[in-house]
Amino acid sequence: MSRDSSQGSEKLRTFYRWGWLPLVAGCVVIAGGVIGAYELVLSHLGRVEEDPVLRVAFITRALVTSSLLALWAGWYVLFSRRKLEQARDELRRRTAELEHKARRAEEEAGLGAMCRLLAHEIRAPLHGVALRGAMLEKISSALPEGQSARVKELARLIEDETTRLDQLLGEYMAYGRSASTSLEPSPLDLAAVCREVLASHRAASAAKELEVSVDLPGEMILRADPIRVRQALGLLLRSAIDSAKVGGKVKLTGRNNGADVTLEVADDGPGLEDPSAVFRPFYVSRGGASGLGFAIVRDVMRAHGGEVSASNPNDGGARILVRLPVERA
Repeated sequence: MSRDSSQGSEKLRTFYRWGWLPLVAGCVVIAGGVIGAYELVLSHLGRVEEDPVLRVAFITRALVTSSLLALWAGWYVLFSRRKLEQARDELRRRTAELEHKARRAEEEAGLGAMCRLLAHEIRAPLHGVALRGAMLEKISSALPEGQSARVKELARLIEDETTRLDQLLGEYMAYGRSASTSLEPSPLDLAAVCREVLASHRAASAAKELEVSVDLPGEMILRADPIRVRQALGLLLRSAIDSAKVGGKVKLTGRNNGADVTLEVADDGPGLEDPSAVFRPFYVSRGGASGLGFAIVRDVMRAHGGEVSASNPNDGGARILVRLPVERA
């Protein structure tokens, strides 16, 4: 809030503390004048006796009544102004929040466009590097044995690095699409999608000798975009597998709650450095490559009218909780 606005608010508060005195006094004077005039008219018409005691009693009652009315009127005016000030402050607060959200949305949209552009420009030459690495491995068989082994090792290194970079660029492309691509919702069994995603990550979990436990109902039916939801679940599960200890545990739990469904992905890894910050774009946590995985998950859930939160349970590890409405609002 600006300095001028703060000074204006302070003046209003000062008026509320002391300004009611002249207001009430003015109301009493005005009411007294009206009652005096009324009494004078009645006296002129002969409807009030000339007895001074009765005259004083009449005027006293009139003044007490008018004073009470003036006090009530003053309180009502002050109360109304206070309510107006509160409404004004609340309107300013909400306006500031909306402006902040609009700026954040504009910034993230710009980041998304930049990510799509960079990923598109880098991916084509990267595929060329991967192709030449594969050709290098093929021609290595024609070299002498010692040189052949070294060339094959270099070819495998090229393949591994290009695969890793391609995966990274895929996340940049996905983040760029997450805010701009419209959804194509259809009836979806989230439990079945979870089992499919688990099956696609079976090799990765087996490589770390993880114990993956699943607690899902038979069906979790909702309307959602199957491609986007599968993408988000894959990112969550991959993050849990990467973060879990060797020989550790990953648990996937789902529940039907009537109007919505919840899905929890938990691991026994080191936990999250800052659970409240993991959904910010480019926030690298738990060894993440791009810092975009959780941001993509957040965008997908918000697009479906859902929400996602992160926490570190008391018994260790990390827990990601997803909530999706059965019918998108």
